[in-house]
Amino acid sequence: MDFKTGKETVTINETILNSVYEQPVELDCTLADYYPDVVRILKCDVTARVLSKQPGADALTIEGVACVDIYYCSREGGLQCLCQQVPFTKVVELKQCPAQFSCDVTAAVNYVNVRAVNERRITLRGALSLKVKVTGFVPYELLSSTEGGGVELHQRQAVIDEPVAAADQYFDLKEEVPMGAGLPPAATVLKTVGDAQVEEYKVIFGKLILKGEILLKTLYLPEEEGARPQLMMNSLPLNQIIDLEGATEDSTPEAWLEVIGASALPKAGGEGEATLSVDVQLCAHVRCMRERRLTYVDDAYSTLYESQMETAPVALQQLAEQAKDSLTVKDTLDLSDTGVESVTDVRCTAVITGVEPAENGVELLGKLTVLLFYYAGDGMPRVAEKQVDFSYRKELGALPEKWECDARSTAQSSSFTLVGADRIELRVQCGVEFTLRQVREISALTGIQVLEDSPLGDGPGAPLILYYADQGEDVWEIAKAYRTSASRIVEENDLAGTVLEKRRMLLIPAVR
Repeated sequence: MDFKTGKETVTINETILNSVYEQPVELDCTLADYYPDVVRILKCDVTARVLSKQPGADALTIEGVACVDIYYCSREGGLQCLCQQVPFTKVVELKQCPAQFSCDVTAAVNYVNVRAVNERRITLRGALSLKVKVTGFVPYELLSSTEGGGVELHQRQAVIDEPVAAADQYFDLKEEVPMGAGLPPAATVLKTVGDAQVEEYKVIFGKLILKGEILLKTLYLPEEEGARPQLMMNSLPLNQIIDLEGATEDSTPEAWLEVIGASALPKAGGEGEATLSVDVQLCAHVRCMRERRLTYVDDAYSTLYESQMETAPVALQQLAEQAKDSLTVKDTLDLSDTGVESVTDVRCTAVITGVEPAENGVELLGKLTVLLFYYAGDGMPRVAEKQVDFSYRKELGALPEKWECDARSTAQSSSFTLVGADRIELRVQCGVEFTLRQVREISALTGIQVLEDSPLGDGPGAPLILYYADQGEDVWEIAKAYRTSASRIVEENDLAGTVLEKRRMLLIPAVR
């Protein structure tokens, strides 16, 4: 017997790892000579950044750094910031590691204990929480056609989104920016923070052309002795080409930017104009899918021989909704215990903590962290922190039975109003974006074997059999029971579809 099978390859974005790991952070630091003595620690701010993700045969090595910013008050009553970086390495086990994969790492602070041992020495003990999600491009060889052996195939079609490319590209941006109008020249930079926003992107010939903007906030001490810190804000345009092998113009990319680090140094211009030399380290994250119409086989049998089938569970994904929006989060800081003389800086970060189904859509749950740098009523610097819960609801209609949602949030801008001498009213503009995909779990045939040594016999004695079918019966199941062809039953009985709309008699033709 000459029996042949045809197969079709489909790539599935499959979750290989989704776990949370604890990473300790320890620091024992002696201040450099140019730092003034520590009188009181105001705030310790710790953020974690991933610098590289290297796959191995059965493990993933994550290299990162914990950025420790310790704000303190000096003996003269000035605000100081000690910036330290604590590198870390985390090795996580993987059951498998496909040739192509994407890895998203979200870091949060579990706890931090910091203390001044003396005026020149600071110690820190803490731990980070690393949420690691690894998804791989897993290929499946699915049965698509057969020739010979009297094999009947039950085929289905599905529109899916197939992963085609993923990239995490690190790069630097260095610029010289002038001091803002009316701002005094900088003597010392206390801290520079940045946020990057994607404005537009496009796939062309295996590359992603990305345009965006970097918003920098630099807190610095002026040259004048005893002057209070000043805040300077800058906006830098960003244009970057990212290698995205496998992506084509009909692909649907998803891209976002992450600021890994930012620094600034005062610099005098050629004609005496004061500038800042800034260095921003960034990572562009890109995930790319392509819509595809897939035909697969979920059942089969032979009308002539016994047969054995091989199946595999496959989770198909299809884009259901992709949105980008913003919302305003409002809150009030009560500083009645210290009073407020003036505000130096408001620094905000926003993260999505969960996604829940809501009536006619989904609800994104988020947490906004606010750091307020201010001078109290006694003229001394202070740092206040508050976390504010927020939510964003998007109406989508009925949700799929099973779905997955990736969501992100950023604090885009903030403003405040001083109410009296002890209250601050905050307004923070938060950007939110999410991608929601429908997930369909199917059982697809990957192969079929026709057993030539086990023929089914001569078949029914009559060329036609009468069968009384009930409403709702599937023609495929009837044909399979009688080892005949479903298409022959439909043709013989002039049926409009494969599921019977009412009880009726059918003529079952024999094919053997």
